Amino acid sequence: TYEDDHPNSIAWNRLAQRHGVTMGFHGSVFENFHSILRNGLDGSYCKETSLFGEGIYLSEDRDVAFGFLKCGNNFYRNSIFGEQVGCIVCAEVIKDPKTCRISSEKEASTGISLSSDESKLPKGYIVVGNNDHVRVKYILVYKNFVGNTQKKRNLCQIIALLYVVLLVV
Repeated sequence: TYEDDHPNSIAWNRLAQRHGVTMGFHGSVFENFHSILRNGLDGSYCKETSLFGEGIYLSEDRDVAFGFLKCGNNFYRNSIFGEQVGCIVCAEVIKDPKTCRISSEKEASTGISLSSDESKLPKGYIVVGNNDHVRVKYILVYKNFVGNTQKKRNLCQIIALLYVVLLVV
């Protein structure tokens, strides 16, 4: 968890008290988590053409962040997580309307004008334009279970193909 003796704690607490705080989840490629642990979430690493404008993308819904999680190699032998692991950040976000967009009816009332490359956020999305307004609180670690799902999907595709072949013959 985050330690309160961080140099920015006083400023963070003041802003959090003024604007309020919400929790958001961020899924990413496993290889990015070394940097996230050392530097926090940083909007400057985001893609140049972000769909909903510049900033750090989070979600109020863990399942949305889970869709962006990409597992990577676990280098710890005999880990209970297996050979592949993935991570999701659970972060605190200051709800400053000047730097934070949260999807909902509330978004329309913030007075933030959207540029042409920004559009209304999907439900549950949070976009934060100031790195200092996001701080990592927890890292959720997941075991890769996609492998079994992929094998089942491939088996279903093979069965469907065989069925089509039988219908044609």
